[in-house]
Amino acid sequence: MRVGIHTGPVLGGVLGQLRWQFDILGKEVTLANHMESSGLPGRVHVSDRTASFLGEEFELEPGYGETRDDAIKAAGLKTFLIKTVLKQVSIYKCVFVNSASFHLLRHPCADASLFMYSIP
Repeated sequence: MRVGIHTGPVLGGVLGQLRWQFDILGKEVTLANHMESSGLPGRVHVSDRTASFLGEEFELEPGYGETRDDAIKAAGLKTFLIKTVLKQVSIYKCVFVNSASFHLLRHPCADASLFMYSIP
């Protein structure tokens, strides 16, 4: 399994008339997809923008994603791989989607259905 994380503005909304579905779109979503596909198996691949929000919680090493994916190279992103967790944190800011509006709440991160980091 590979994970790619990129941070940036997105457009989100509810699609459909009978069966509603929430989706996010934009260049940043496409770059996150490229981060995932150019990542290494069993590793978390993050962009430099995402790394700037991680603080001192993780040890990072160069990811060299631009050598494996032309879209990352064209965007001028520097990438990293998460090496180790330096600071164990049991509570994260989580984003819940409720009636197409976002609410920032504090919740134990044991619930895997929550996003661990909010979009700035």
